[in-house]
Amino acid sequence: MELNLNSLHARIFRSVLFVETHQMPKTLCPYFWQSVLMWVFMPLILLVTLPKRILLLFKGNKHNFWESVILSLGLYFGLFIVYSMGFFVYCLFTNPTKEFLDRYERFIIIGFLGWGVGIISSITYGFLSIKEKMDRKKFENYEFGKPEKKNVIVESVKGFYNKYCPRITWK
Repeated sequence: MELNLNSLHARIFRSVLFVETHQMPKTLCPYFWQSVLMWVFMPLILLVTLPKRILLLFKGNKHNFWESVILSLGLYFGLFIVYSMGFFVYCLFTNPTKEFLDRYERFIIIGFLGWGVGIISSITYGFLSIKEKMDRKKFENYEFGKPEKKNVIVESVKGFYNKYCPRITWK
């Protein structure tokens, strides 16, 4: 079975599990089960490895004091926004008291703005990525006689049923 090393799933697999290209599984069985566990535990994995991922952004640069300060301030500001967004969600789904609204009014407003910016930027990013994908497909040359691509899930079910593990060729 041939799988693309640069496919979205393979890139997410390498990124989330910190796997190098030469360490990718050679057979479908471990790749399938590691993928299942990766998707199940992805929020926990991303939460635990967040500081390492942020530091990897500066991997090529010399790590100095001011980069650490800016990184920390950005992280704290992001956490503040997420915290404020939680206040807004709490007020949306409960019936808060007048004292609560007076005390946490600023958090609720910042949370509302955070949700607004997040939703608008997500929609914009989605439209831009769909447009880019459509433009790429429009100019792509199709070759006839290509071998049919196999589905990972179908191949793993066939392998489990027939008690064999298909070999993966990464291209």
